[in-house]
Amino acid sequence: MSAYAEWFELSENKGRCGLGINMGFVGWNTRYGDFGWGPSINVNGVYLDFLKGGPTHEHYKGQQVEKNLFNDSTVVLANVGYQLPIFPWLRVMPLVGYCQTDAGVTDVSKTYDEHFAYAVHHYHPYNVTPGTRRHHINIGAGIFVQPAEWLEVYAVGSFHALYGGISINLAAFAEHRK
Repeated sequence: MSAYAEWFELSENKGRCGLGINMGFVGWNTRYGDFGWGPSINVNGVYLDFLKGGPTHEHYKGQQVEKNLFNDSTVVLANVGYQLPIFPWLRVMPLVGYCQTDAGVTDVSKTYDEHFAYAVHHYHPYNVTPGTRRHHINIGAGIFVQPAEWLEVYAVGSFHALYGGISINLAAFAEHRK
C-alpha cells in the first residue's frame, strides 16, 4: 500500500525548471509531415514545446535546377501539458496542442542573407501556395525518465507528431554544481 503513496505526488513538480531540445517527425497523419526540431520548457510540471520542420530546400546549395523552383512544405507544432509523477524518476504527461501544415514553393534562383551576431545566414525564399494551409488540434501523451537528478530524456506521441528530447533541470543542476 505504501508503494502507491508516492504516485501522482504533484509536490514533486515544485521547483522544477527545465530547458530542453526536441527532434522528431512533425505533421504525422497529415499530408505535409516532415522532420522538425525545437525547444521545450518545463516549469513546476507545466510543459511547453515548439517544433518546426521545413521547407527542405530553404538552404539548398546544389546545382541550379531547370526552373529554379522546388515544391516544399512546412509544419509547425506547439503543445502544452502537465507532468504527473509516477515515481521521482518517472513522469507521464497528457498534452494538447496545435499543428499547422502548408505546401509551397522554394525559389533557389534568389538568395537572401541575414546577419546574426558573427555569422551570415543564407536562405532561399519560400512562398505558401494559397489554399494549402491546414490547421489541426493535437492530442497526445509523453513519458519522461530522469536518469540523473538534473537530466531528463523523454518521448512524446500524439495524433500529429512523434518526437523525443533531452532536458536539463536547471534548478537541480544549480544545486548539483554547489
